[in-house]
Amino acid sequence: MNYLSKISKINKYKQKKQKVNLAKGFVVFSIIGIAIGGVAKRLLTQSQLEDKKNTIVQVPKNDDENINIKRDEIKQTLEEYGDEVVGDVGVAMEKALEGLEVKKQNESKNS
Repeated sequence: MNYLSKISKINKYKQKKQKVNLAKGFVVFSIIGIAIGGVAKRLLTQSQLEDKKNTIVQVPKNDDENINIKRDEIKQTLEEYGDEVVGDVGVAMEKALEGLEVKKQNESKNS
């Protein structure tokens, strides 16, 4: 009996040791996976940032001209649809146009 109990204790100890080793191995592989993933993510984002830095953005020269064209388009749209323009966007466009017209009138009066 004594001999069998020693063998069973040794087997239990080995099983516990295997479980601990398995858990340690899992932790190590998890850390390695996270590290590799982080490095890969950083390299990808860095290359994307470099691409964005090298992109040339063209700025239109005549901002006032473009704004006036857009104002005319908005006015034309509002005039075409009249009362049919419903919703927050239509109301906001009308208010913005009225505000711009008031500003223009005030500027022309002051000049």
